[in-house]
Parts: sequence; C-alpha cells; structure tokens
Amino acid sequence: MDQHWPATRIQRCYFHIRAAVRKHTTLNPRLEAGQEILELTKGLMQVWDLDAAAKWMGAYASWEAKWESFLKQRTYAKKGLERPAWAKPNQQWWYTHIRLRRVQGLYRQLIRDDSLFTWLGEDYCDGAARTVERVTSRLEGGPNNAIKHLLRHHRGMTEDHARKAVDWLLNSLTEHPHDPWTLAQRHLKQAQRTARPKRVEEEPLGPETYGTEATAEEGLWARSGWAGRG
Repeated sequence: MDQHWPATRIQRCYFHIRAAVRKHTTLNPRLEAGQEILELTKGLMQVWDLDAAAKWMGAYASWEAKWESFLKQRTYAKKGLERPAWAKPNQQWWYTHIRLRRVQGLYRQLIRDDSLFTWLGEDYCDGAARTVERVTSRLEGGPNNAIKHLLRHHRGMTEDHARKAVDWLLNSLTEHPHDPWTLAQRHLKQAQRTARPKRVEEEPLGPETYGTEATAEEGLWARSGWAGRG
C-alpha cells in the first residue's frame, strides 16, 4: 500500500483495535494497568470531536507515565523458573508484563502513524456528517462479506480462478463498474500470456538402440522339450 498510495491517510478500525487490546488484557484484567488501558480503549468509542480526541490522547499519555517503570520490569531466567513459550532458549531475561507492553506498542504505532483520529480531520467532514468511518462495519458487512459468500459457495476453484471471480464481484459492486466484456478480454489475454505450451514428445531418429531383452536372432530364447536339453 505504501508503494501504490504513499499519500493515503489511514483510519484504523476501533472495533479491531479493541479486539487486539482484549486479546492481550482479556475481558477481566487482573492487573490495574491492564484494567485502565482496557477502559481507555473502550473510551475510544466515546470520541466524537477533536476536543474529545485531545482529551483521550492526554489520558493515554498519563497512563504511559504512570506505569512506565512497571512496564520495564524484567524477569531473569533461573533454575526451576518456567520459561515463557515466546522466549528464546538462550534468552537470559524477558519483560515481565509482555502483554501490556504489546498493547503499549500497538498504541504507540497508531499514534506514530497518525491513524487513530483520521476520521475527525477537516478533509473528511461534509458539513455535520463525516465521510470517513471509524469502524469497518460497512466494509465487513458489504464487500468483504460478499467475497466470503462467493468463495464459500464456489469451493474448489483454483487460486487464479478465485482471483478472477473476486475481480468480477468487486467490479459489480463499484459505483461505476467496467464493461464485463472488457474484463473478460483482459483475463483472456493474461491467460494466454501465462499459458505454457504443451510439451511435444519427439519421435526418435535413426535405428533403435540396443536393448537388454533376448532376441531370436541371438539364439537366446528360453527353450523347452528335447531341444532344450544340454
């Protein structure tokens, strides 16, 4: 995406952000730091304007400052201590609260990429209405769901065939779809370019090479009866 649309702004889906955070904290975090970051994550859905977004950013900065030393705590490898599955065999120490650090890393990346509150920008406002969604519900229930149904009802297609079927589907869902015959011609040309010529078996030239079977001319037939006695 960075190569094809380098200037495109990104809005991360709040639903998927919350799902990623809950994966690390669970629904009922045991630690206070986990409880607070889960509440902050739920608070994203209460943000409706830039003032609320600034307030949320301040609350998150306070969370990081409050738990800074806590999130840096380390556990050192020693005899009898169970090593986490994600730790390398020769690793001498690891972060004690790795799951909360992963949540911290998630939010740091979202803030660094400026993809938390893109939908509140002036460029995406048409009067009182926002032109960019903060969740992908419409996308998931629309094109993505249609693709899932297509592939589910037409199982057994090759990967190339499935790609072409999805192309046709997405074309039909666009505001200004291309002419189907134009798409068919394009797919046909692609198939012709990628098709491999069939291998033709060449007939051997010249006399037949020597084999290993016995022949009548060599007198090596398996004999029976009187003629076969030595």
